[in-house]
Amino acid sequence: MTSVAERTVTGAVDLGWTVPRPRLEARVDVLLAGGASWATRCRALHVTAPQGSGKSVLARAWAARARRAGWSVALLDLGAAQGETSLLARRLLVAVAEAGPAYRAAVTDLGLPTGEDDTAWVVGLVGALERAHAVTIGSVTGTDLGEADGAEDPLTAPGLLLVLDGLHRLACDGATRQVDLLLRLAPRSVRFVLLGRRPADLPAVLDLAVAGRLQQLSAHDLAFTPEELAAVCPTLGPEQVDEVLAETQGWPVLARTEAAARSLPEPTGDAWRLLGRDVVTASLADWLGPEPLAEPVRDVLRAAAVDEEVPLALLVAVSGRADAGALLDRLSAHCCLVSRGVGSMPRYRLHAAVRSHVEAEHACADLADLRRRHAVAARWFADGPDGADGVAGPADPGAGLAALRHAVRSGEHDLVGEVLREIGPRLVNEGRSEDLLTVLPAETPGPLAHCVRARALLEEGHAAEARVLLDGLDLADIGDDHDLAVLTEALRTDLERVVGVRVSAPAVAPLGSRPDVRLQHDLARVNALLRAGRLDEAERALVGVRRQALGLDRAGARVAAEETTALLAAARSDARGAAAAAREGLTVASRHGWSRHRRTAHLHLLAGWAARSRLDEDAARVHAGLAVEMLDDGHDATVRLCVAALAAVAGLDGDAGGPVDAERLHRVWESLLDEVVAPEAVVYVAMASVYVSLATNRPERVREAIGVLRDRLGDVGEVDVAVAAADLLRGQRRRAHAALGPVAGGTRACAVPGTQVEAAALLVRLELEDDNHARARERCRALLEVADRLGLPRPLLDLGGPLLLGLLREGRGGWGAREGFVGSLLARSGPLVGPVVPLTERELDVLRELPTLATVEEMADALVVSVNTVKTHLRGVYRKLGVSSRRDAVQEARRAGLL
Repeated sequence: MTSVAERTVTGAVDLGWTVPRPRLEARVDVLLAGGASWATRCRALHVTAPQGSGKSVLARAWAARARRAGWSVALLDLGAAQGETSLLARRLLVAVAEAGPAYRAAVTDLGLPTGEDDTAWVVGLVGALERAHAVTIGSVTGTDLGEADGAEDPLTAPGLLLVLDGLHRLACDGATRQVDLLLRLAPRSVRFVLLGRRPADLPAVLDLAVAGRLQQLSAHDLAFTPEELAAVCPTLGPEQVDEVLAETQGWPVLARTEAAARSLPEPTGDAWRLLGRDVVTASLADWLGPEPLAEPVRDVLRAAAVDEEVPLALLVAVSGRADAGALLDRLSAHCCLVSRGVGSMPRYRLHAAVRSHVEAEHACADLADLRRRHAVAARWFADGPDGADGVAGPADPGAGLAALRHAVRSGEHDLVGEVLREIGPRLVNEGRSEDLLTVLPAETPGPLAHCVRARALLEEGHAAEARVLLDGLDLADIGDDHDLAVLTEALRTDLERVVGVRVSAPAVAPLGSRPDVRLQHDLARVNALLRAGRLDEAERALVGVRRQALGLDRAGARVAAEETTALLAAARSDARGAAAAAREGLTVASRHGWSRHRRTAHLHLLAGWAARSRLDEDAARVHAGLAVEMLDDGHDATVRLCVAALAAVAGLDGDAGGPVDAERLHRVWESLLDEVVAPEAVVYVAMASVYVSLATNRPERVREAIGVLRDRLGDVGEVDVAVAAADLLRGQRRRAHAALGPVAGGTRACAVPGTQVEAAALLVRLELEDDNHARARERCRALLEVADRLGLPRPLLDLGGPLLLGLLREGRGGWGAREGFVGSLLARSGPLVGPVVPLTERELDVLRELPTLATVEEMADALVVSVNTVKTHLRGVYRKLGVSSRRDAVQEARRAGLL
C-alpha cells in the first residue's frame, strides 16, 4: 500500500496515485457470479462518464479482481483501433490472444474480415471463443464439457471478461456493427465491460437493458465520496474536503486538481486549476459534436448556466430559443454532465464544474450579454411565469432570493432596487435575513438597499452595523417614498428597543403599504406597545399581526408573532398562555430548521419561565440552557437580563435552590440598574431578589430592590410586597400583614398580576404562623382561584411553604373546582418531611445564615454571640437535619420548608 508520504508531493496530492474504491470494485462480482438462470444472468457492465472520472482505472481494478477469481481477461482500447473496421478486428484478435494460451491458439488461424459483410468473421470469432473456453475448462476438470441449446447453463467455471474501453470513439458503421454483433452472438462464457463518455448507441446494449441483464454506472456513481477524496488528498481537512466536493461534485480529476491547487502555493496552484479547466473544455468538445450544431447548443448551454437548476420556461426566456429544451434533451440523452429533472415541467441542471466553465467563458466572450441574461432571469423570478407554464414563480420560497441574486449579477442598480422593493421585506419576514445578507453586497447603493440590509443585520444580531446604516439615512434620502418611510420607522423603533433606548410606539401604518412592509411595521409597533406597558393596545394590534403572518405564510414573522404573544402572556403572569405560544413558536422554528438559531432564545426564555412557574423544574433547566446557548449581544437588554435571571433561579450549572443561586441572582440584579428594560422584567428580577433575600436574611438587598421598584415603576403593589418583606426581616409582622392585604385582595394595582398570587401566598403563611386557621383557609380559597386562572402554582410552594401545603392537604376534597390544581401542586411538591427533632430558635437563626456564605466569625458577629456558640448550634443543625455539610444543610432545610 502506498504511504501518505509517498503519494504527497510538497504537501499536494500525487495525481498518479489511485485510491482503492471497494464500493465500486465489488460491482463486477454480479457479472462474474453464476447460479442464476441464463435468461436473467447479468451479461454486461456499462459505464458512462466523462473523461477524468476513473473509468479506465476502475476497469483495470475489475480485470484484476476477475483474474483473481480465475477468469481470463481481454482489454481492448477502441480509441487505439480508431474506429476502422479492419483495424478494430486486428486489435480485437490481439486482445483476445493476450487473455491466455487457449485463447491465443483459438484465434491464431482466424483471419481478418473481407468485404463489407463481416458477420461471418464475427461468427468465426465466437466459435473460437467457445473452443478456447472448452479447452480451459478441460484443462481444469479433465473432462469434455458441453451443453444443449436452450438448456439451463451448467457451466460454473470462469470464462472470458472482455473489456471494451472507448465505445464513444466508434466512428464508422462497420466498426459499430462488429461490436454490436459480438455482443449479440458471444457465447455464454463471455462477459462484457463497456466503457464510454456517452451512452452506447448500440441495439444490443439497449436489448440487454430492456431484458434487465445490463448493470449501468454513471458519473454520479463514479464521483468521489468524502472518504475517498480524503484518502486521495490527505492534506485536506474535513471542511476543505466538503468545499472541494461542492465545487466539483466529486468529478475525480477535477477534485484532484482542485485539491492540488489548494495545497500548493501560487502560481503552481493556478496551473493545477487550469489543468482541471482543460478537462472540462475537452468534455464540452465531446458534447457539441458537428460544427453546425455547436453554436446553437453553446448558446443554450450559456442559458442553462445562468442558475444551478433552470426550468424550461426560464431557459426559453433567457436563451430566446423556443427549441432550447429540445437541444438540452438531446444533450442529456448522450451526456452525463447535463441532466433533466423528472416531473411534468422539465428542469435542467449542468454539472457544477461545467456550469462554472461555461459562465467564465461567457463572461470573457460577451460580459454585456451575460449581464443581460441575468437581468432577464431576475425579472422572470420576480414577476413569475405565466400560469400555463405550471412553474412556481414569486410564491416559491426560493424565487425571491433568486430574483435578487440575478439582479445583483446583472449590474443594474435600478433593477436591484426594483427587486428589493418587491421582495426585500418579504425575505426578512420569511426568516431569510442571513441569505439576504449573503446575496446583497454591502456596497449596494441606494437608501432602500441600506434600509433592507440594516433590517437583515438587526435580525441576525448585528445591531451596531444596522445602526451605522440607519444613521446614514435622512429625510432627503427618503423623500416621498412611502414604503421606505414606513420601513425606516419600524427599523428605528426596533433598533432603539434592542439597544436599550426608551421607545414610543409608532402610529398605525397608513393604508397603501405593501403587505410585507406593513407586517414589519405592525410587529415593531406591537413590541413597542408591550415595552411601554400598554398591554391591551398591544393585544388588539397583535391579533392583526398574527393574521397577517399566517395569511402571507411568513415563517420568520410567525415565530416573532408567537414570541410576542408569549411575552404578552408573561407580562400578564399567564403561564399557560406563555407556554402555549412559546411552544407554537418553537414548533414553527423547528419546522424551518431554526432550532439552533438566535431567534429561539426569547422563546426558550419564555418557555422556561412558564415551566418553572408550573413547577416543571427539568423543563425549566432545559429551556434555560438553550436560551443561554442561543443568546448573543444582539438581543435586547430585557432578554439578556431575563435569561440570566432564569439561569440563576433554575439552578443552571449548579444545584437548584443552592446558595450559589442567591449570589448569581444578585449579580443579575445589579446589572439591571444600568439597563433600560421592560417593566415586567424589572418586576420578575426585582421580586425574585426580594424573596431570595427574605429567605437568606439579607435586609439590605431588600432595601435596594424597593428603591429600584419605586424608581422604575412608581407607586405599585410590588413596592408594598417588598416593604412587607423588609418588615418581616425586622420582625414587624403586623406592618407586613397590613402591607400585603390590599395586594393579595386585588385592590392594590400591580405591574404584573402574578404579584397578587405571591402576596396572597405570603399572607396565608403569616395567618397560619399566627394560628389563624379559619382566616388562612378563607384567604387560601381566594388565592387558589387566582393562581389556578394564571397557572402559577410556584408562589404557593416557594412562599407559602410547608404550612400552606399542609393546609391544602388537610382540606383535600373541600377545594371545589380547584381540586385538580391542588392535587397537581401537592403531587409536584413531594412529601412534607421535616427534621425528627425540631430546631431551637438559636439553631434556626444559624440556619438562616448558611445561604449567605458568611464565615463562622461573620455569623457570630451578626448574631452577637461567640464563635464557639455558633459552632455548637451548627453541629445541632447538622445532627437534626441528618447532614454533614453546609451545602447539604441548606438543601435539606429548603426541602423541609425551613428556609
